[in-house]
Amino acid sequence: MEDFTGMLTPSDSPPSFPFYPVTPPLSSVPSETDLTLKVSTDVTPDDVPVVAVVGVGYVGRHLVSSFSSKYQVIGFDVSERRIQDLRKEFKVHENVNFSRTQ
Repeated sequence: MEDFTGMLTPSDSPPSFPFYPVTPPLSSVPSETDLTLKVSTDVTPDDVPVVAVVGVGYVGRHLVSSFSSKYQVIGFDVSERRIQDLRKEFKVHENVNFSRTQ
């Protein structure tokens, strides 16, 4: 007979938090695996910075909120539902955009 002492059961699980299950399949395209160094354009003092936040869950959402008080912000996430929720939440912030792709 097996001993299951100390094993968690579904009822032992922590409280559930919002879960955004719609995620794209794992894939790798050549642009993601190409390790060739690219030369970027020069940055000047007159350029307007843009902050990109990759992953807009609990922490990423706070980063978007904080940075958007001064900078243009783009929030990226794999979950379309999360992006839709954040677009509604930040709709009055003209300097915030959200995307799943680019």
